[in-house]
Amino acid sequence: MEDMVDAHNASMEQIRSLTAQLHQCEAKLMDLEDRSRRSNIRLQGIPEESSPGRPIQLRAWLFQMLSSQDPHGYAAIGPPA
Repeated sequence: MEDMVDAHNASMEQIRSLTAQLHQCEAKLMDLEDRSRRSNIRLQGIPEESSPGRPIQLRAWLFQMLSSQDPHGYAAIGPPA
């Protein structure tokens, strides 16, 4: 009987440890996802379905458009004054 109690206690300790590890992994995943979202750029005025099968052409067009504009204007929030 004492062996069963010891096995149960060991199992409960392992469950606590694994639960703590799971919470740490969840927190790390949430942090990584949040950091990833902050690195994204937002493009306004381009429909999502504008170029579903032609990403290379879309990329070339974006580079052309961005290089022909004022690079300092992209960091500004809101309409130009």
